Amino acid sequence: MTRSITAGRRAASAAALAVGVLMLGAGPTMAAAPATTPPITFSFYMYDPCFGGRAAANQTVHINWRADSGAAKAAGDVATNSVGRWEFCSSDASVWVAPGDRIKATVGSYTRNYVVPNLTAHVDRYLDKATGTGPAGRSIRVCSTWARFGDYEKCHGVRVAQDGTWSYNPGRDVGTDIWVRVHWTSPNNDLVDVFAVSGQVIVTIGKSKFSGWSDPRTDVVVNRNSNASGEATGDQYGEFKGSFRNAHNRLAKVKVSDHITAPDVSPDVDFIVPQIDGSVDKAADVVSGRCYDAGTSSHFVWVNVIRSGGHVRARSFGDTDPNGYFSLDFHHLPPFGGTANIKTGDRVFIGCEQVGGDIAQLKLVVH
Repeated sequence: MTRSITAGRRAASAAALAVGVLMLGAGPTMAAAPATTPPITFSFYMYDPCFGGRAAANQTVHINWRADSGAAKAAGDVATNSVGRWEFCSSDASVWVAPGDRIKATVGSYTRNYVVPNLTAHVDRYLDKATGTGPAGRSIRVCSTWARFGDYEKCHGVRVAQDGTWSYNPGRDVGTDIWVRVHWTSPNNDLVDVFAVSGQVIVTIGKSKFSGWSDPRTDVVVNRNSNASGEATGDQYGEFKGSFRNAHNRLAKVKVSDHITAPDVSPDVDFIVPQIDGSVDKAADVVSGRCYDAGTSSHFVWVNVIRSGGHVRARSFGDTDPNGYFSLDFHHLPPFGGTANIKTGDRVFIGCEQVGGDIAQLKLVVH
């Protein structure tokens, strides 16, 4: 199965950050802002190469950005717009906002120094909760749909303990594909957000490459049997990609009956790659097949139709029957209708979900 970050999710969060409207749900009252907000405020997405804030309109903001160690990260000037918003981005892909970073912002004769708080989040699909770190004794907002197909997120106030840790239990099963956004507004109206997603591993029969999700900017190891493994690092949202290599550093392709584990992603990433059958009837726009059960099948299937250039033409999903058989109609796509119009050259990925939410998939090329 192939997946990507939706622009809409981040755009919606960015719009909410811009106006500070992140106070849904019930929970402890946020600390009141001081009577006078500093002339310069900050807005951060943790682990992102960019950050911004507010200052006087149509001014130049000089930024000096250093790591917690004091090492220089980036520096430069940016202009505020007509309402005072500004954004500064690193030109180096290996530089991003991290806890402890020191930001010095100057407008005219005014300078403000800020230390990025240790705000982190982890979605634990094994223990069915979200955990992380934050400003000790402060209240943060933990927001999620807590459902794979949830319509809207709900936010809950959570008090960070004096040791700087926090935990939230939604009272339900936390599977894969669960996004959580943690938000903090400082007493000076600085805004800090961090995103996390429950872990997942995706492998493809006949391919050495794997992908998945873990904590942002963290290293993971995914194992294929005991004689091959792959290393990868998550991006700012936790998405990672890598390849299996054997003891001789040669690429190792995934086969049926391979044993996949990844303790760095989640303790329960532990499944046997099942046999997968599939066929495509492009005239009828139907994809059919069978997800065999190697002992961990969830009897759920995802199918993506990919057009040239990597464009996702259509995706659908559904339950298999007790024996793993399925047939998905791409001529009448739920929930809004429409057709995939599958044609020669399209790539079809049949993803058979395992009980932990991990995916073993088969790639077909339509002829």
